[in-house]
Amino acid sequence: MPVEHRVAGHLGVAADDYDRTIRTFIPGYERMVATVVHWLDGHVPRDGLVVDLGAGTGALGAAVLEALPDVRVELVDIDPNMLEVAATRCAAHGERFHVRHARFQDELPRCHAVVASLALHHVATHDEKRALYRAIHDALEPGGLVVAADALIYPDGPERARMIDDLFAHMAEHGISGSEATGHLAQWAEEDFYVPLPAELDLIATTVGPGSFTGIRVGLAAARGIALATNAEEIGVTGFEAVVAGLAPPDRDGVRFLLATLESRREDLYVQLFDRLGGHLGDPPGGVGDAYRPAEPVQVVRHVARYIAVVSSRSWPIAS
Repeated sequence: MPVEHRVAGHLGVAADDYDRTIRTFIPGYERMVATVVHWLDGHVPRDGLVVDLGAGTGALGAAVLEALPDVRVELVDIDPNMLEVAATRCAAHGERFHVRHARFQDELPRCHAVVASLALHHVATHDEKRALYRAIHDALEPGGLVVAADALIYPDGPERARMIDDLFAHMAEHGISGSEATGHLAQWAEEDFYVPLPAELDLIATTVGPGSFTGIRVGLAAARGIALATNAEEIGVTGFEAVVAGLAPPDRDGVRFLLATLESRREDLYVQLFDRLGGHLGDPPGGVGDAYRPAEPVQVVRHVARYIAVVSSRSWPIAS
C-alpha cells in the first residue's frame, strides 16, 4: 500500500462524492455493508471496540454505530480527505467513534472485531495479507472476529468473463458506457490487487464430530474436494470447539469454565469442558463429571432446555 493512497487519484472522484459514485461501480453495495453489520450483531460486547480498516467515508463505520448503539468504532484510513468526510458523517455518535490516519501495516489496538469494506484489495501480496491477518488475530480479544467484504475477481477464463459482464451491466444501468468502464478498470488496476476466492483459501476447516454420521461424511467430503481444488490445507474441528469459538465475549464474563454440550438425539448429551478462553480441560464424552467438579459457575454454551437438570444434577453451579 502506498504511503498516501488518495481516492481522488485512484477512482477519479472527490472524497465527498465517493458515496454516490461507488454505488454506480459496485453492485449490491448496500447489501454488502448490511451483511458485515449483521455478522457483528450479537458478537461485540457492550462498549466493545470495532476497528474499521480502510474506512473511507465511514459508510460501514456509521452503519455499525447506528445498528449497534453500545459499541465503539475506530475508523482507520490513509487518506485524510476521506477521514474528514467520515468524521462529519459519524459526528452525531459523539464520543463513540474516532478516526485515525494510519496504514494497514501500523499497529492495531486491542479490539473485539475488525471490519473492512472494499479495502483489502489494496494489499499487494499474499505475504503482506498474511501479515495483516496475523496482526488482526493478535489484536483481537478472545472470541473476537474479522469480517471483510471485498471484490474477488478471477485473472482469466470464463469466471472472469462472467464477472466483468455483470460489472459492466451494472455500470451501464448507471449511465457508464463500455469504453468508460474499461477505462475505469485500467485505472484501478494500477493499485488494486484482485484475486479469485480459491487463492484466498489457504485453510479449510470442517467439523469432525460428534454429530450425524451422514452429515459429517458429507462435510468431510466437501471440504476435501475444495482443499484438493485449491491446494489449501485441511484441518478438523470438533463440534465442541466450534460451539465455544462462537460464544460471544459477554457470555464468558464471570465464569472460568465453559461446558459445551451437543444433543446426541438419543436422549442424552455429548459434553466437553473448556476454560473461558477455549482451552480443552478434558476429552469427550465420558468421565468429565468425575474429573471436574469446579466450584466456580459453569457456563453452558449450548443445550436443550430439558437437559439442564441433567447437567446441574452433578452439583455443578450453572451460570444463568
